[in-house]
Amino acid sequence: MILVIMTLAAIAFFFVAVLGQPGPRRRTGMLVLGVVLIASAAGIAANDASRFGLVEVTTVREQPLVGTTTATTLTTRAIGTTGQRVAVVYRTNPLSHKVTQAVPSPTVTTKLVRGTTAKVTTTDHVLKYRNSFYALLFAWSGQNHYRLHRTVTFSVPNDWTIQ
Repeated sequence: MILVIMTLAAIAFFFVAVLGQPGPRRRTGMLVLGVVLIASAAGIAANDASRFGLVEVTTVREQPLVGTTTATTLTTRAIGTTGQRVAVVYRTNPLSHKVTQAVPSPTVTTKLVRGTTAKVTTTDHVLKYRNSFYALLFAWSGQNHYRLHRTVTFSVPNDWTIQ
């Protein structure tokens, strides 16, 4: 929407500058439209540089963890040549045979931690508009609910086997 405002202000500025009669109304119109143009450009630059109008929201979701082959076995696979990053195959429903896979990437981190209960904790960091004004202003930008980072932490008891 900010691009529409900027485009309309630029067209109106052109018409006021070219077709307007010289005088105080023309100067005032050009000044107001010039300020709208500059403010639109500054808003776009601020949104691009520092996420102006957006706020980072963190959500944490915990689910019970069930092993893949048996109830107490967690399947992992090393990613890359160093083996520091680990993909984990797991289930959250003991009655289902469908497995879920958590694969590390530039925006996803997986961690294996020994704990007392078997659970998987997913922490999402996403961008949301600060309020409805910014949602309208930066509509069509695709930034709402944009995921910045996800951390998937697997808490596994000591009696579990990690393959």
